[in-house]
Amino acid sequence: MSLIDLTKPVVPSVTLIALKEHLRIDGSDEDTLLLSLIDAATKHVETRADTKLIQRQVRYSTPYKKVLRLPVAPLISLDLLEVRGTDGEVTPVDLDDVIVDADTGVIDLTHVSLGILDAQQLRLTCTVGHGSQADDLPAELAQAVLLQASHMYEARGLTQAMSSHPMVKILCTAHQRPCLS
Repeated sequence: MSLIDLTKPVVPSVTLIALKEHLRIDGSDEDTLLLSLIDAATKHVETRADTKLIQRQVRYSTPYKKVLRLPVAPLISLDLLEVRGTDGEVTPVDLDDVIVDADTGVIDLTHVSLGILDAQQLRLTCTVGHGSQADDLPAELAQAVLLQASHMYEARGLTQAMSSHPMVKILCTAHQRPCLS
């Protein structure tokens, strides 16, 4: 299984102004550092919460199965579904018969007539994220990014800089994806 970002978010998950206010920084001398910390903190929170904060397109490849759940949320749309057979040939699937539950991220292919008995792998292209702007984030995830970025700022140069702020795990818990067996 693999999940890759095909596009990047067009805006940061929290604004530079919000982080500077949180850290009580007035000047602009450290803006480049702070932006990089927002990016690193965003990736950290996305990993912890099994989510993508700002809308983007991702590709998920997984062994073939009739029902699957995306490993990240929230699902905005299933844009493309392809099946790779044992011969390596990739065939697009008509999305009309695919049942998509955007709330759970479950994709049901039981009603799809693939016409391929030797399907090996599914490749899904999806749009995921909480929205296209930082204001679209749930408050607890925005707070988690701010806390993690400020933790990294305060601990810069120390080994604990990449550790998780104690509250980040708690704030991300509600967004974690349960495993399907």
